[in-house]
Amino acid sequence: MSERLLISVDPGTIRAVCADGGRAEDYRCVRADRRGEAASGVGDILLARVTRAAPELNAAFVECGLERAGFLAAADAPGEGGGIAGRCREGQALAVQIRADPAPGKGVRLSARLHFAGRYAVYRPASRGVTVSRRVSGAQLRARLRATGARALGARP
Repeated sequence: MSERLLISVDPGTIRAVCADGGRAEDYRCVRADRRGEAASGVGDILLARVTRAAPELNAAFVECGLERAGFLAAADAPGEGGGIAGRCREGQALAVQIRADPAPGKGVRLSARLHFAGRYAVYRPASRGVTVSRRVSGAQLRARLRATGARALGARP
């Protein structure tokens, strides 16, 4: 297979994808704040592996290539079931999204329920739908955006 590194540089944002044989293996996004320093990683999507399920916390700790293991609460884990043991297992690979930056001495807060936010809408692959932003006023515009999202996904509005 052929490995490729794809890099996109925009003002204030650098994105890099490592692809092997046409399949994305790793994705990184670095944004700069107003002072030019690396900003929050919230929203970044990473490939992670469950290292330990903690039933006493109803959560799991996952290794995602950051300085510390990330924290995945059962409510943010994939699958069904009340506890973390029914939702993920040690060694399982997951695509996760950073929900909160690390606090001192802790890792990032993660979610396996991915979402992609745009200016007017949010796409959630797990729910197979598009949600229109509350900031969009006007029934006609909201209906048009919902219909456009549904057409893009091959569904009915």
